[in-house]
Amino acid sequence: MRTSDLIDLDAGTLSRESFVNEDVFNRELERVFVPAWSFVGHTSQLKKSGDFFLSRVGVEQVIVSRDQAGAINVLLNSCRHRGMAACRYDSGNANSFVCSYHGWTYGLDGSLTGVPKFQSRYQGRLDRDKWGLIKARVTVYYGTIWATFDEHVPSFED
Repeated sequence: MRTSDLIDLDAGTLSRESFVNEDVFNRELERVFVPAWSFVGHTSQLKKSGDFFLSRVGVEQVIVSRDQAGAINVLLNSCRHRGMAACRYDSGNANSFVCSYHGWTYGLDGSLTGVPKFQSRYQGRLDRDKWGLIKARVTVYYGTIWATFDEHVPSFED
């Protein structure tokens, strides 16, 4: 569908189709939402270390957490082993996130901290530093939490 089919410049109207059309949605994701900062929550939702909640960046579910050092992290909620959700609760307080599929364990900062049968299945050679949860860039602005996974997006301040 072409944009010109959705907009009537003479009448100054926009077709309702533009709000439900999957092609329009995918183009907006690609051009507007992915290469931008997304609001994911507020610091009041993370009062103490270990607090977390689930949010979204575009269509991706993310874990927003406060780690033991007090830093706020935004992590793609997808186990790096097989893609299952690493966190299955909407919010709470935890020491780690454990994938229910094969039990890979992640710290509140997204680092891979545990792999069942690490010696027998991986001969102790899996580089855990490369297999943590995917982390977003995060900015806190007057208590609001913003995130982007696009490394080319200018800083939030810019």
